[in-house]
Amino acid sequence: MKTIVTIVGLTFATLGFAQQAEIVNGFDGFEVWVNAETGELPQYWDGFNKNVEFNGMIVGTIECVEKNAVDPYEGLFSAQLTSTSIMGGPAVPGILTVGDFVVDWVVQDGDVVGGEAYTLLPQELNGQFKFAPAGIDTGFVSIWFLENGVEVGTGRF
Repeated sequence: MKTIVTIVGLTFATLGFAQQAEIVNGFDGFEVWVNAETGELPQYWDGFNKNVEFNGMIVGTIECVEKNAVDPYEGLFSAQLTSTSIMGGPAVPGILTVGDFVVDWVVQDGDVVGGEAYTLLPQELNGQFKFAPAGIDTGFVSIWFLENGVEVGTGRF
């Protein structure tokens, strides 16, 4: 059976960079960017670049993932994740995932759905990550392995 893997990079910092690295089955970096609900996202990735909706109306936007060309590890771009306030409220974290990031604005909740089929047994997760915390900020990269919707393995750094 295929195991579904979902990779989520979360930063609760003012600034974090997820650098180019081969992630899963050809997710080989952040060189190609496509239009998102708001702003852009790396091709094959989803993140918190969404329209803010209440009662079916768009009342604002949130953009926590940005294309950054200042200091990528490889190639021309890295993904910059930034915690951002929604309409003056509490900050939401920068999220970047190979699954679909779904937000329910009514109950103010979000979840990652799906991911990429992965049949190998990984022994390690390699990549580059820059983190510039401010105050009590925290940040992490995590990976979840699900089989038929049941978690069968995780990792976090």
